[in-house]
Amino acid sequence: MNCPLCGAEAQTQEGDFGRRRVIACRDCGEYAITHAAADRLARAPKEWRDGYVELVRSCPQDKRLLIRLSGDPARPLTTELEDRHGNRE
Repeated sequence: MNCPLCGAEAQTQEGDFGRRRVIACRDCGEYAITHAAADRLARAPKEWRDGYVELVRSCPQDKRLLIRLSGDPARPLTTELEDRHGNRE
């Protein structure tokens, strides 16, 4: 599978009962993304994806970024940090 953010080849693991994937991208790093957020980013401008790449790269070593839908039409995606086991802060 390709990374939803940069398009490079990435390893993926399904999580949260199939509602999201953990992506391990050689260019971006490791992050989690819901299927709905990945679909939204696939249609988004490249600048959006580039912004999320920077957020993933800036995460502390022991954390990963979760990208998901926000429910707010003005700000369709939101992020939060979680530990490497998927526990949110």
